[in-house]
Amino acid sequence: MHFLVSTPHFLLGYGTDTGRVTVLDSGRGEYYGISWDPSGANLTMTHSLLENDQLKMLSDYAVSALSQGLSSCA
Repeated sequence: MHFLVSTPHFLLGYGTDTGRVTVLDSGRGEYYGISWDPSGANLTMTHSLLENDQLKMLSDYAVSALSQGLSSCA
């Protein structure tokens, strides 16, 4: 089994059978969301490109990726 993990600085893959963690993406800043459609065909990952001190409310996160056009689909 494999897990996809989002942290503020990295998107990580974790293999439960090996215990291995792989950095899948980094350097884009403030990763905060992973979602998929009900069919599982599309995966969406988002990040804000803002520094923590600029994020005062949840709405700051919510609109940051939209205003930057930075939602990624896999």
